[in-house]
Amino acid sequence: MRLDARLAPGNVAGPPADFVPYRFIVSGYPLSSLSAHRALGELSPPPPQAPLFAVKEGNALLVYLPPSTPAGTYTLTVLTPEGQVISTRFSHSR
Repeated sequence: MRLDARLAPGNVAGPPADFVPYRFIVSGYPLSSLSAHRALGELSPPPPQAPLFAVKEGNALLVYLPPSTPAGTYTLTVLTPEGQVISTRFSHSR
């Protein structure tokens, strides 16, 4: 998994317009096999307000950070139903 892009807030349909979207590309695992009934990922350290997640365009995982998220380095982790752990670090700035 790797960070592909930070998108402009309000540029992606779905989340609140002030959430900051990041697009991650996941290779080697079909994101479509993840259940919509569980969180698609988690951030560490956890931000004060929960982020939103969405799978778009095949293996692109979108993470929408709330405007209250402090600047800093975060680790995004995805746990597959088979127990495989996929993670990457990225920097968030306001």
